[in-house]
Amino acid sequence: MSRTLLPLFRQLSLLAVFVLFSGCLQFTGGDDDDTAIADDDDTAVADDDDTAVADDDDTAVADDDDTAVADDDDTAPADDDDSAVGDDDDSTPAVVDEDGDGVPLADDCDDNDALSTVIAEDADCDGVVTAADCDDNDSGSTVQAEDGDCDGVLTADDCDDTAATGAGFGASAADVDCDGVLTAADCDDNSATSTVVAEDADCDGSLTSVDCADNDEANYPGNTEVCDGADNDCDTVVPIDELDDDGDR
Repeated sequence: MSRTLLPLFRQLSLLAVFVLFSGCLQFTGGDDDDTAIADDDDTAVADDDDTAVADDDDTAVADDDDTAVADDDDTAPADDDDSAVGDDDDSTPAVVDEDGDGVPLADDCDDNDALSTVIAEDADCDGVVTAADCDDNDSGSTVQAEDGDCDGVLTADDCDDTAATGAGFGASAADVDCDGVLTAADCDDNSATSTVVAEDADCDGSLTSVDCADNDEANYPGNTEVCDGADNDCDTVVPIDELDDDGDR
């Protein structure tokens, strides 16, 4: 090689080495001097060119390094970025409805029975809705269909099922003739026209006020006289033939 060309060759060689060394610096993975999308050599937040777990600069599904709402690639409890119910990032409590009737457990009388009533319509959960129950706070109460006046006496046993007359009253078991007078106070509880004990002590059909002997059912106004020495008809006169002056009867 000519001595005149040798210096030029050396200069060109040095230039080639410099260019080659500069290219290596540009593409090496060890530096962080660019935001190029095509390579993954930095952890800059501003660009999205890596899937490193340690930083939060991408929305890649494969890694879990972000809390972005748009994707569902994390299990962080702080965010709710998916619509799935019951997963670890859902803030909505799961609705319990064991029988699948659309009524939550807290509102259902029996969440194991899809046909059961609901608390809003049946407070005592006895299977009878409020509008048809005599007492919706008492599961042992009667129902209007069987006890019209809701006095606790069923229609079949009630003298008047349209009016509650109090405990015992109105019940045919306590007032057989349904005259409004209980058996114990009625002279004849099989007759609605009979007198009552309070007004006819001997229950002979004559009231105390007109009975000459209200403790003797054999003597009362209108009765037939018999030969017993008593004023059977209450006319204040004992027939002469019934008198026993010497007491030998």
